[in-house]
Amino acid sequence: MTLGKSRIEMYEVIRILGPFPNVKNTLKGDVTTLKPNDSSQSTLRVSYDSMIDGTGKEILSGKEENVRTVELKTRFASEDIIICQTPSTADEENENTYEDGFGLNGSNLLVFALEEDMDIKMEALRVG
Repeated sequence: MTLGKSRIEMYEVIRILGPFPNVKNTLKGDVTTLKPNDSSQSTLRVSYDSMIDGTGKEILSGKEENVRTVELKTRFASEDIIICQTPSTADEENENTYEDGFGLNGSNLLVFALEEDMDIKMEALRVG
């Protein structure tokens, strides 16, 4: 994931079982930070409006209803790591195991860690 001035670029590596190569998609979009009135936690709003598929073809959302948006509660952020909490589903909110909002064993958390050399990681995953 690369964050810039209100833009985000995220790699998605799809591992396909069998004798098929891994596929890398690049998701692109806008990112904004929402600060609640009580200043307790900020929310990261990510709206994806285009994707570059494994063949290099860019696919635009085209219409506003095709833009995918997700709001993530920011639990911790530094230069090296960002920890976000994903939205809970209705089923999760009804379960006692989700009282802290982190899901079962932290399943509602996303951890984004700094990677110094992404090219080496992509090469290890056999994607270009």
